[in-house]
Amino acid sequence: EAPINVNDVKLVTPTQSYDLPDVKLFESHHCPYLISLGICGTHYPLSIAFIVVNEFCERFSYYGMKAVLSLYFLYFLHWDETTSTSVYHAFSSLCYFSPVIGAFIADSWLGKYK
Repeated sequence: EAPINVNDVKLVTPTQSYDLPDVKLFESHHCPYLISLGICGTHYPLSIAFIVVNEFCERFSYYGMKAVLSLYFLYFLHWDETTSTSVYHAFSSLCYFSPVIGAFIADSWLGKYK
């Protein structure tokens, strides 16, 4: 059997019978990729589940922090209402705008578009 040329793009079929789930092996110019069933029988990759769980935890912590932040400023730090409201809104704004700044830094200086 001839070795697989890495520069060939083709569907590789096994010559022997294996007891594997329904998977397809594709050969590209970089390396072979294994494409299999993902989350709950869909074709979404498993990493999508980690992203969804991470986003859920991030939103849970954000709204949990936001719910008690003004109370903490008023009753534990004894700030006046205008200062605590200003810092509360600054926190909310920073939470929404810092990902945009981080994306700009990542794409400009750290990422693939540098």
